[in-house]
Amino acid sequence: MASDRRYPPGDATELEACDHRLALLEDRRDIEDAKLRFVESFDKATNGSSEFAASDFPIADTFSWTGEQFGIYEEVNGLNRLVTQFRDAFDMSLQYLSLVNIVIEPGRLAASGTWLVWHPLAIRGEPWILAGRYHDGFIRYNTTWLVSSVRLELELLVPWRTGWAAERFSDSWKWPPNVNL
Repeated sequence: MASDRRYPPGDATELEACDHRLALLEDRRDIEDAKLRFVESFDKATNGSSEFAASDFPIADTFSWTGEQFGIYEEVNGLNRLVTQFRDAFDMSLQYLSLVNIVIEPGRLAASGTWLVWHPLAIRGEPWILAGRYHDGFIRYNTTWLVSSVRLELELLVPWRTGWAAERFSDSWKWPPNVNL
């Protein structure tokens, strides 16, 4: 029976390979955590339950947020403007992320991540569904992964009560009281 091992037991190369794989797994976890903190902070601030603070999560000095339908917002000041505009227009925001794909560059100094986003929201009291993909960039600063870019690729933005959304979702979906149903 042939061994599936690439290296002899105890070989230094095998240990280095294991250490490298473990470091990549830890990087992936840290990148996912940075993205989740970003989304959670964004939702909380949009919902008005807290002030948005870029310090709530690590972002790079050169940070940019891009959404074709929403514009381009750069650095911390731009991100604060985006949240203010969303807070003025959105009464409720709750982003769901799934199917993450993170690619860490050789050298572990940069990474990219893609997430599917499913985003029930209320725009001026009316319920909507947004769906699409986030394409994010990350850079490593010392031992911390910083969000360097977020690009929203919008696939779907439809009213909840008509058309596509009305045909596919149950009337039992519970919206907050401030959403007109």
